[in-house]
Order: sequence, then C-alpha cells, then structure tokens
Amino acid sequence: MIIAQITDFHIGLPGSILYDQTKTHERLAAAVAHLNNLSPAPDMIVATGDLVDVGARGEYELLRETLAPLDAPIYLMPGNHDDRDMLREIFPDHDYLGDAGFVQYEIAVSDLRILTLDTHRKGWPSGELCADRLSWLETKLNEDLDRSTLIAMHHPPFRTGLRAMDQMGLDGAGDLQRLLKNYDNIEAVICGHIHRQVVHQFANTFAMTAPSTSHQIAFDLEDNLDLALAMEPPAVMVHAWQGNGDKLVSHVSFVGDAFEFIPITLGDYTKSKMRERDFT
Repeated sequence: MIIAQITDFHIGLPGSILYDQTKTHERLAAAVAHLNNLSPAPDMIVATGDLVDVGARGEYELLRETLAPLDAPIYLMPGNHDDRDMLREIFPDHDYLGDAGFVQYEIAVSDLRILTLDTHRKGWPSGELCADRLSWLETKLNEDLDRSTLIAMHHPPFRTGLRAMDQMGLDGAGDLQRLLKNYDNIEAVICGHIHRQVVHQFANTFAMTAPSTSHQIAFDLEDNLDLALAMEPPAVMVHAWQGNGDKLVSHVSFVGDAFEFIPITLGDYTKSKMRERDFT
C-alpha cells in the first residue's frame, strides 16, 4: 500500500505575496501531476495542513480546483493557516471532516489505520493538543490495540532545531508523548508545518515532518529567530506500507525538473557484484 503525504500548500490569491512570488497553486498543480505519475500509484493521499494561506473562501475554491485532477482519494486536515468552517464548506463531499468541532478522523485500510489529530489553534501560529483531542486519540487507540497505526497531524511534537519554527511549535507535545509510550503499535507520527524533512525519535516510535509542495524553510540551526524561505525543490513524501515484518518505509520524492533523471545501465562486472541482501 502506498500512502502519499503532501503538505503546506499555502494556496493564496492574486495580489498576495505568496501567490505573486511563489505561485503556490502552480506548484501544487505540479505536485498533483507528479502524484498521478507515480508508479506504483498512491492508494491514498494525506494532506497535513496549511492547505491555504489565510483561510479565505477564494483560496479554498482555488485549492479544490487544483486538487480536482488527483486520481487517488485525498484526506485533508487543517494547519495553523486554515479555517475549519471554510474547509468544510468548500469540501462538503468530504464527510470525514465532520460537521463541527475538531477535524479528527480514522482511515482504516487493511491491517493499517491512520488517525488524524487537529492541532489548529485559532489565531495562533503555534499548535495545541488539548485534553479533549488527546482523549479522542486514546479512545481510538484502545479500540484496536493490535492494528498498526499511523498518526497524522500538522504541528510536529518535537523541537527541530530551527528556532524560528520551534517558536511556533506544539503545546501538549509532552502529553502526546506520554500517551503514546503506552502503545507499541504506532508506526510513525507524520507531520507538516516545518517545510523540511526532519526525523526524530518520539515515544516508542518516530516522528517526521515533510517538505512543502511549494517553498521550504531555510535550513538554519543557529540561534536565529528570523524566518527565511528557501526556493529549494518542492517534494512529497511516499510512505510504503509493506505489512508483516518490514512495515512502514518512507521516501522523499521531488517534484518537477529540478533534477535530471539519467538512466544508467550497469556493466556485467558491477552486476555480478550485486546481490539481494537478507536484512533479517
């Protein structure tokens, strides 16, 4: 099973800084084409927040139009730039979004399930996991202690070392960590928000962020609160669920023609030195 993750589209409108400078909708359209051309094709796509830039109706209408050509079903969740009510209004056919309250839901597929957490806190760039949201998660986890579980949300539950982004981190991350330490069936926690891939050990599993389909946050591990964007290649994550012993393997797949693909035919000598290895 192939689960694609896309995040942080920041779809804007004409006249906005992001629309005029980065053409976020064009970059998302390129990511949609990229996903449709993946082989094997994704079975589903999870979008981990910051779908639009200011939560305006026109942004969500442009978002819906841009996502329409996707071949695989897509599951949406809010980030700090989103508006839950407007998201539901423009995507009324996405029943999993619910009618009100937090956007938290379960996707059950084969021997894997995905649980989404809503970290949006209205009016704040930082995120929050309150007692109600964590209680929902605990209830869901206890419903099936044997099924492998992937948790998806916008804000990562760890410090990345990018100080400007860590300043808008996740309140309640420690509570989430304490909760997840009680379970041994959590495959990973996948997140957005950071506009870079960052991986961190977390509870009994690991947590990771995904690159943006638009622009990345500049790589800066200095003690610097200035936030800078970097026009590095847009990318998506591809999470391959293999089940059994191998389980989840995650890859970064770059979008566009920033890199040229050059097929290489290995010589007979090189081929003779290559063997399929047994990692068991």
